[in-house]
Amino acid sequence: MGKVKINNNLAALMLVASIFAGWGTLMIVTILMIIFCDLNDKIKPLIIKVVSFMAGITLILLGWDLVSNGIDLIFKLFNNIISIINSYLSYSNKIDLVEFQGKFVVPVTTVVASIGSIIKYLVTFSKFGFIIAIISGKAMKENAWTKKVNQYVSKFTNFANSFDESVNVNANKVENVSAVNNIENNINQNNSIM
Repeated sequence: MGKVKINNNLAALMLVASIFAGWGTLMIVTILMIIFCDLNDKIKPLIIKVVSFMAGITLILLGWDLVSNGIDLIFKLFNNIISIINSYLSYSNKIDLVEFQGKFVVPVTTVVASIGSIIKYLVTFSKFGFIIAIISGKAMKENAWTKKVNQYVSKFTNFANSFDESVNVNANKVENVSAVNNIENNINQNNSIM
């Protein structure tokens, strides 16, 4: 069975737009394109870039879920242990958890929930910035958050590119050119300060 020729502009648009719909849609679109469509050499790096971005974002969210679920687990274990201890104590000697929960558990879970809301906002902001960067052809503005996201995206991109020797050679050339440009920019900034 021959592959269908797809318009590269449409393929790129479908890939980037599938970020809005999430992982499921992105993977379905990507897999169907790879299986049934004749893809241009420009689309293949875009697939790697988009999937790597979503994988990086998902890894950050997974890490946060581990932290917040770990805190919940600790509190649940503590409550279970106290319940077991209380089952052996007389009614007048039972340990009261209401004060502990009011002064410690509730504030900690409130802080964790607030941080979770901030992280989800930053993830949405990152998706917005990534899509704008892709459609404008410019790099995302870098701050502490996007730097962390870019670290994970780079790891996934390097992983994906490690299976294609021709991409590795090109990726090394791009990294070397990028490093040279960064050095030149730093030198120019230092000269302008002096």
